[in-house]
Amino acid sequence: MSPTLGIGAEANDNIYYTSQGKTHDMIYSVAPAISVSSDWSRHAVTAKINTQYNSFASHSEENTFFWDVGVGGRLDIHGHSFASAGYDFSQSFEPRYSPNSLTSSFAKDPAKPIKFDVNQFNSNLHLEGNRLLVTLGADYANFNYFDVRANDGTMIDQDVRDYHWWNWTTRADYAVSPDTSIYLTYVGNDRKYRVSDTHDSHGYMVGIGASFDLTNLVRGDFSVGSLKQTYKNGIYKPITGTAFNANIQYFPTELTTVSFNANTSVQETPDQLASGYLQSGTGLQVDHELLRDLRLFAGTNFTEDKYKGEDRKDSIHGISLGANYLFSRNLNLRAAYQYNKLSSRGSASIRSYEDNVFSVTLGLQY
Repeated sequence: MSPTLGIGAEANDNIYYTSQGKTHDMIYSVAPAISVSSDWSRHAVTAKINTQYNSFASHSEENTFFWDVGVGGRLDIHGHSFASAGYDFSQSFEPRYSPNSLTSSFAKDPAKPIKFDVNQFNSNLHLEGNRLLVTLGADYANFNYFDVRANDGTMIDQDVRDYHWWNWTTRADYAVSPDTSIYLTYVGNDRKYRVSDTHDSHGYMVGIGASFDLTNLVRGDFSVGSLKQTYKNGIYKPITGTAFNANIQYFPTELTTVSFNANTSVQETPDQLASGYLQSGTGLQVDHELLRDLRLFAGTNFTEDKYKGEDRKDSIHGISLGANYLFSRNLNLRAAYQYNKLSSRGSASIRSYEDNVFSVTLGLQY
């Protein structure tokens, strides 16, 4: 059993993410969680409960309560081969800074953050031989959005956003050496909406990549390929592009880690004029252990959303700085600064914004 507790305070100078007339507030949070896992020599069972309550000092209508419960299991077959499955249910809120909350019919702004539930199932089969590793996966998720009132009192219908998706994953790795393997991967998906089928679609991502762990300097995984999402309604044009995914770590010294990540994916949008959007994101972070108990970090990230079917492109830049101090194995303190800027361009652009966030979090774990 592994219980944890996070207690935090955050100062945000733009809680509504507006371009002018910014609103500042303090947000206090408490996040208890617990996870349980078996300690058997073979097979495994896990369970978790994660929660977080956010309280705004001056704008209580923005208060949110997140929770997530899940169970899972692993069945060992032979050697390093196994099958696994899990179920997860969560209730969350769409962040005010989400482009989906700022777009189209939602531009008049909901009076409260938009709440939604997610039911998710996952299953995997991991088959490992001498040099060959095959991974098969099937995932399902169902999204249910709750209606919300706008600031003018009218209801904003969210039922049109309810949808579910299936993902099927196939990956075959071949070890060319003990520390390097190359692989082929294919991910297919099927997305269907509950109220209207106008945004129903299916798609795929296919790629070739490599996993590596070279001496003590570099380790990671990257792949490159292509993706395509095709829509049932002919008025929506397919989304195509280059698929790139990477997660690489570089260790210039024993005390410093440089992490790079990148990915591309097709995302859903409530905008009825667009098919969806192609999202491309990159991130770079440097962690340095200044003292045995003190870790400093700094990072930057960039995300670009290209909408298909209308003239709109969103770019989000972020910068983060901070430190994490470990008082003991059970107690740590994290202080951070985060800057974000969204720039939207085109005739269908949404409002742009900038915000600054200072946060302090006390973490306890058993």
